[in-house]
Amino acid sequence: MKWPKLLRTLATISLIVGSVSLFGNIILSIFLDDRPVPVLQLPRTELALIIATVSFVVMLASLVGSVILGKAENESLRRSGLAATAKVLGVDDTGITINKNPVARIKLEVYPPSGPPFAAVAEELISRLEVGSISPGVEVTVRYNPTTREVALERVK
Repeated sequence: MKWPKLLRTLATISLIVGSVSLFGNIILSIFLDDRPVPVLQLPRTELALIIATVSFVVMLASLVGSVILGKAENESLRRSGLAATAKVLGVDDTGITINKNPVARIKLEVYPPSGPPFAAVAEELISRLEVGSISPGVEVTVRYNPTTREVALERVK
C-alpha cells in the first residue's frame, strides 16, 4: 500500500508546483517584462506554461497510477491473504471517486484466527449503493498479509 500513497503525494506536489508556476508567473508578469530566462533562453511565460503542463501531466498520471496500483494490491491480497474478521472503527472519504463510486479509507480492528487483534487501514472502492453498509461497528471479512498487516476487504457480513 506504499506505492499508491507515494503516487498521491507526488500528485499533490505536482499540483502545488504547477499552481505556483502559473500564479507566480502571472504576478511576476505584472511587475517585470518577459525577458528570456538566461539558462534556457525561453520567455518566462513559456517556461511557466511548460512547467505547469508537465506538472499537470505528472499529477494526472500519479492519481490514475495510485488508483490502479491500489486496486492491484487489494486484488493480490484477496487472492493470497489470510482470512480474518474485522470490526469497522471508522470510515473516511479519500476524495477520490471512480464512476461516481467513492474510494473510502476504512479503519479496522482485525481479529486474526491466531494471534492478537491489530489495527489496520484499508482503502477500498465502495459502490455508492453499499456505502451505508460499511459503518462503525459493522463486522466485515478481510484478507490480510500477516507480515505487513496490510488488509483488503473481502465482503460485508
